[in-house]
Amino acid sequence: MKAIRYFIAILLFCGCHLCMEAAERPGKAKKEKPVPEYAFKRFYVDVSAGYAFRLGANEINGLLNTGYLLTPVMFNPLACANVGKGVRAGVNIGFNFNRHVGLELNGGYLAFPVDVVSTNRGGTVGAWGAGSQGVVRNYDASLSLNAQRGILSFQVKASPGFARCNPYAKLGMGTIFGRLEHHVSLVTYGLDENGLPDRETGNMARYEGTNGFFLWGFVGAVGVDFYISPVLTFFLEGQAGMFTTGYFNWLDGKQGGQGVSEDGFSGEENVFGNNHGLNIGIKFKF
Repeated sequence: MKAIRYFIAILLFCGCHLCMEAAERPGKAKKEKPVPEYAFKRFYVDVSAGYAFRLGANEINGLLNTGYLLTPVMFNPLACANVGKGVRAGVNIGFNFNRHVGLELNGGYLAFPVDVVSTNRGGTVGAWGAGSQGVVRNYDASLSLNAQRGILSFQVKASPGFARCNPYAKLGMGTIFGRLEHHVSLVTYGLDENGLPDRETGNMARYEGTNGFFLWGFVGAVGVDFYISPVLTFFLEGQAGMFTTGYFNWLDGKQGGQGVSEDGFSGEENVFGNNHGLNIGIKFKF
């Protein structure tokens, strides 16, 4: 029995000794994959594409909407001469002062829809009664407005400077500029013996012309940079712009017709540029 006790004691002693050695022996450290810290680069160029929707629901003002008595009807009440909507393609040049603040020069082109408005209207213009001047006339009119547009802006960019996904915000001044081509058809007619519109005696004139425009205002964006490599970044951003109102006159460039009188009509129209949309793109850093 004593021999068995001695044997068990020796086993316990050896087991404790081995456990103490194992506890003192350092284990293999678990390797953690480091988050890559890409080298800071000051300059970058990016290319982007997106779409801008009109911001607000401004109706066209001015289309045959002047006269002594006026009862215009706009068949498309949401039609809006907005040159800020459409497919956007752009190239930006940026300079970073540090990981948090930079400047961007943004340029681009607005494409589809090229026909920024197409609308029809009808109404009455003129005056009658004691001491009034003019002749009561009814009219039907249609307006088509095409546009070729460029965009340019200068913005300050701010971000927290995160390593992998870096959100940012931009704010600055911008312009929308380009050329408008208008096509107007105007039919006027008087009243028959019963005081009703006499469309059989109407006269028609057509007006076509080209006008330049330049709208300026505030632009901004919020987005996220997703770092792909030290020199390549993918980004996604939402943008918006608020611009001044521009004007053109459809009485410029009259072509054809039957001598419709413009008395009581104004050819001056408002042009808007307010927009908001989404852009995606690739940034090249160097």
